[in-house]
Amino acid sequence: MVETSAAMTKAHPSIPVAWQEQVALKPLTTMRVGGPARYFMVARSVDDVRQALLSARELKLPVLILGGGSNLVVPDEGFSGLVLKMELAGFEIVAEDEATVTVRAAAGETWDGLVARCAEAGYWGFENLAGIPGTVGAAPIQNIGAYGQEAADTLIAVDALERGSLEPVALAKEECSFQYRQSIFNTTHKGCFVITAVTFRLRKEGAPCCSHRSVREWVEQQAVETLSAADMRRGILAIRGDGRLPDPAHIGNAGSFFKNPVVSRAQFEEACRQVQDQLGAEAAAQLRATSFAVADDHIKVSAGQLIRLTGAAGLQRAGARLYSRNPLVIINESGQATAADVLALAGLVRERVEKQTGLLLHQEPMIAAVTE
Repeated sequence: MVETSAAMTKAHPSIPVAWQEQVALKPLTTMRVGGPARYFMVARSVDDVRQALLSARELKLPVLILGGGSNLVVPDEGFSGLVLKMELAGFEIVAEDEATVTVRAAAGETWDGLVARCAEAGYWGFENLAGIPGTVGAAPIQNIGAYGQEAADTLIAVDALERGSLEPVALAKEECSFQYRQSIFNTTHKGCFVITAVTFRLRKEGAPCCSHRSVREWVEQQAVETLSAADMRRGILAIRGDGRLPDPAHIGNAGSFFKNPVVSRAQFEEACRQVQDQLGAEAAAQLRATSFAVADDHIKVSAGQLIRLTGAAGLQRAGARLYSRNPLVIINESGQATAADVLALAGLVRERVEKQTGLLLHQEPMIAAVTE
């Protein structure tokens, strides 16, 4: 049952009967902040999505697509258009051979539900992405990743509605321009598509992906010769449950709020020099020790280490503060933080890091502002 405001206004005659008014969005996001949606609708089919987009266009209303609300900050004033909550359900095996299986999941399926289903069936490829909150449709947008795997590793196609024509399109992986926490869906073509389903190709045989230290240590501790995909999923859930990532069911948060900067080697060397000048040689050595080379001679820098080294980890703004176990996470522990508190704190952290290191921190969550 969706919570609605007691001050529900009288529906305008031209508003579709399936739309609700003044629906509270705070309980529909894991950050637990923000005001109401002027209009709200649950979409359970592709046709629901098409009809909602068409009606919103006729009414000249902006549309916000809502999945699990785990990567979203809703402003305190709410959203003045239509919030379309994606609850499209469905799972199917679309192809199979001796080595692989290709599966398609609807956008409204929970991400961890898909991972669990495939891992328990013995399919390998995204077991390290277990426990990530949200829906399947949100996974390609920021190319979700954790513990050495990304959605793009197994994704082969995205089904969507093109918002201009309202026609269905199928986008191959190569058309999505996946990078670290990035795709066309949050950059060059932001707002152009509504994802309705995603297709993945998984392996029937596999081995643990141990590129991340926490995973490698967990695997080494197991007293068995082989581990299944299901074993690895359970291991990842155990790692995630160690307290370094707060459970959004108990503590309001949107997961990692800041991305790890990926910079050129020259930018990295300049940052190290600036850190040494301002914070000392030991701080510069720690920055080097927690950064590593990635593609095209770039360096991925630990945002958490930048926050710690600059003293930003202790920052707080009213009801919002950085999580003590992981400064990448902004928490609304009391439930009393506002969206303004969260965004102001994020701004303070970015300002501190840029001033002392010269590096920019970019946020992961989307801000549900009206931009169209």
